[in-house]
Amino acid sequence: MQPASIQPRHHTTSRVRPALRQRQRGGAWAIVGALTAPLFGTGCGRTPELPPTVILVSLDTVRADRWARAATPAFDRLSARADRYAEGLAAAPWTLPSHASMFTGLHPTEHGAVSFDVELLEDNAHPLHQDHVTLAETLRSAGYRTAGFVANTVYLTPRHGLDQGFDTWEVRRQRGDGVTRDALAWIDGQVGGEAPLFVFLNYMDAHRPYNARGAADGRQSVALLDELIERVMVRGEGETEAVAKLRAELVACYDEALVNLDAALGALFDGLEHRGLLADALVIVTSDHGEAFGEHGLVEHSKDVRECLLRVPFVVKNPRQRVGRDVALCASSVDVAGLVAEATHIGRARYARLPGKHAMLAENRYSRPQDLVRYGARFRAVRRALYEGDLKLIVDSRGAVELYDLAADPGELTDLAGTRAPDALRMAAALEAELARAPWPGPFLKPGALDEAQRRELRALGYGGD
Repeated sequence: MQPASIQPRHHTTSRVRPALRQRQRGGAWAIVGALTAPLFGTGCGRTPELPPTVILVSLDTVRADRWARAATPAFDRLSARADRYAEGLAAAPWTLPSHASMFTGLHPTEHGAVSFDVELLEDNAHPLHQDHVTLAETLRSAGYRTAGFVANTVYLTPRHGLDQGFDTWEVRRQRGDGVTRDALAWIDGQVGGEAPLFVFLNYMDAHRPYNARGAADGRQSVALLDELIERVMVRGEGETEAVAKLRAELVACYDEALVNLDAALGALFDGLEHRGLLADALVIVTSDHGEAFGEHGLVEHSKDVRECLLRVPFVVKNPRQRVGRDVALCASSVDVAGLVAEATHIGRARYARLPGKHAMLAENRYSRPQDLVRYGARFRAVRRALYEGDLKLIVDSRGAVELYDLAADPGELTDLAGTRAPDALRMAAALEAELARAPWPGPFLKPGALDEAQRRELRALGYGGD
């Protein structure tokens, strides 16, 4: 099913900004050069061995529990030869901060690509500041050719700064098969060259409007989402028969979108294998956030730090890996850059975070513009979560503290902050210490004014109503 409108492609070549030029003369950039020299060889008639192809796949809006239940043969084939992390955690419940965390190895509070409060339907997302050195910039500095193929036409456009370091950054609202086709076409133009490749792909099949045929009565996913929002978020309906029926129809559409998404992944993996690239490639597949279907009075995403919005798939196929393994760790968005650095031996000092070796945090500031305008005080807060084993602490900027035992209560239905006050106090102190380590000092960049085409995309993806 084709989207209602298609955003024209944007071909952008990232700039080498003055601040980065200055940094490239020494410091960490000198370390990168020293690390990568052995990988490229030093003459003497020897043909250098290229670092691995790096493929980073972001399955926009894919929640882990629905993905695990869906029919995903292509993903399963890759997983059979990959590291399968027991849990995946999004750094934030929406696109911009989570992708910024993937690209920088930093938590949202450290990179500053977060929301701010507004009372009008305007873009309220701070772009990623150009002083941050992204994974693409680091790999490109080490000789990689870098490209991104992106279907999210709101928060992954160049106006939000995530194209930093990409030689090619194509943005087009399209289904997964189109994203795969564009990426493979670009790869075909690079194969046989002397530079290794870094390719980032963003698939939007599981994001409004879902890539599905619709419900049995003919209603499309957008109509179902809007009705569920009206019933759950506006009227405050509980688990009525009508809500349960509506949710089941919507989840069926979502699950169909996941099946279609897997087909696009299958075409990608088959294409890489046909070109002789898959076996030696580093392939990371994860998601930027999940999706809510009425849990905790929430529909869609970007609104809170609940499990349905934060738990995502996370698998890593390392170069030349042929046997899969289960890894009993939680991997976060902030680990993506570190995993790439480990596999390529590029940027290890800069991207030091790896699964199991740092505190597990997630953060949401306010929400999307239409949520702030429509629901007011409900979303005018900063919500942060800290994980410690099975315990999850949520701290709200308005003073509320919640504690959940996810082993016994995965739906976060029973708040234990009162009955387990020592645990809540200890974890709150730990969270405060983590937040104090390296907060982004600013300046925070303001997004530019929206033109009509950008407003249409904002509305189409559910972030700006009428």
